[in-house]
Amino acid sequence: MFTLLTPLVNLGGALASYAPTPETQIEAMIEILDSILAGNDIRYIPITMNLPKNLIVNYPMLKRFEIRKSLLPQNHILINIPETFYMKHKRVLLPAVCILLVLSVIVFSLLINIKKRKYAEISLNREITFLKQLIETIPEAICYIDNEGYIKLYNKAFENYLSSDIGQIRECKLFDCISDISLRGDLELEGSYLTSDGEFKASQHLFKDRNGRIHYLKINKKQVTNGDGTLGFLIVMTDITQLVQMQESLRGQKRRLELTLARSKVAYYERNIKTGELQLNPLAYEILGYDKEEIKSISQFKALVHPDDRQSYESAIKQALEQDRGIYNNKFRIRKKNGTYMWVETTAVVTEHDLEGRPLFLAGIFWDITDDKIREMKTKQLIEGLYTSSTVDALTGALNRKGLQDKLSDLITKCRDYGKDISIFLFDIDGFKLINDTYGHLVGDLVLKELSETVRKTIREDDIFVRWGGDEFLLISMISLNQALHIAHRLRKNVESRLYSGMHVTISIGISQYLPDEPFERAIERADKALYNSKSRGKNTVSVERR
Repeated sequence: MFTLLTPLVNLGGALASYAPTPETQIEAMIEILDSILAGNDIRYIPITMNLPKNLIVNYPMLKRFEIRKSLLPQNHILINIPETFYMKHKRVLLPAVCILLVLSVIVFSLLINIKKRKYAEISLNREITFLKQLIETIPEAICYIDNEGYIKLYNKAFENYLSSDIGQIRECKLFDCISDISLRGDLELEGSYLTSDGEFKASQHLFKDRNGRIHYLKINKKQVTNGDGTLGFLIVMTDITQLVQMQESLRGQKRRLELTLARSKVAYYERNIKTGELQLNPLAYEILGYDKEEIKSISQFKALVHPDDRQSYESAIKQALEQDRGIYNNKFRIRKKNGTYMWVETTAVVTEHDLEGRPLFLAGIFWDITDDKIREMKTKQLIEGLYTSSTVDALTGALNRKGLQDKLSDLITKCRDYGKDISIFLFDIDGFKLINDTYGHLVGDLVLKELSETVRKTIREDDIFVRWGGDEFLLISMISLNQALHIAHRLRKNVESRLYSGMHVTISIGISQYLPDEPFERAIERADKALYNSKSRGKNTVSVERR
């Protein structure tokens, strides 16, 4: 029914026409239905339609008159549009385009992967070339064999250990190529020989090369594996002949050194500065009387050093370690196993340093010098005794004139530096000749000795007390003249207050002052003059001679 109501639009050569819209047609259909229901004859039913709302535009005429679509009203409908290739084949073209896009992406990805693979192959070939050149420069003999023992890779140094009649080395069985048949057992590849973690495991062997020369080899073997199992084995053979010869030479030198030290009674020790470990030779333990377990560290050895020598011992070692040459010399006392102390002299040197130049090992020798020290102390005592006897009066213990000469210059210099005065006392015993004549010289000597003790108790420690001759004594003190008078009176009273060999004794004293830049004998002369004045005044008195 809708088809009958809708007028056929055939514009032909016209540009555009109006056509009823679907809404208009529906309204007409409703009017027809109402008339039929009302019993009207369908042939006489009037149809009233509103003005159409769509503009029908003929597309070919639009193109002919070059009218742009933007100028048409919004409710236009284009008809007679020619069918394009896309419209005709769009059901086929759309899937084809999608397939082409997918194929393009795949091809592009393949091209990128091929380029990356090419670059990776170039890089890998470069690295392989570098590794081959590097292996050729390594002096160690290197080869790689598969699980069956066939040689796959090797360097030039490896050829020295092969038989001279071998032609093709690659793909040759390793055990058939080795020049020294005794080495074949050492190259066996049983799993028990290799470590579980695949690290190198080394062994040392004597070996004869293809020219018959003897070498000492260090053989390292490593199992090469991946996730699926063992791929093969890497074997590295290092010639350590020179190292073994040097070690043997060092062992010989050490044995000769030990023999020399044993004959000369010199002990040897070596200290690890980093760990504190201390190693001594058998003679060192024999000299000290300890066994090896009792002295294993430097702290144990240091505890045996005499307490008075320990500080100098430690400072000497510290100084040696801080020096460039690292030479250590010292003498100290050390306690033996029996509890006695012995004197030892030691010399040591730093033998090894780490990469930063810090000392690692200190090696040295020490020997017993106890007898030498005893002789040295006896000699020192003898010399001191000879000096004392030449400078000290044997009877009274006071200095003699030679002793005064040894001390006088230092005393004058000291007083000059500190601006001190020097006072001189000259005194003797009143009536001493009568004592000698009455009681004898032995009693007189006792009186002199006892008098000297009284004087020493009265004067200061830094005063110089001299027996000038007979019963005459000289006292030199760094004090002023007024202080000298006070001390002189106290000395006179102290002497007078006690008995000497059962008798009373008095002294007369003369005092003078040393003047700068004058001969010291001049000051003594003035003191002697003052003593004479004391005698003239009745003895047991003190007199002063100022100029």
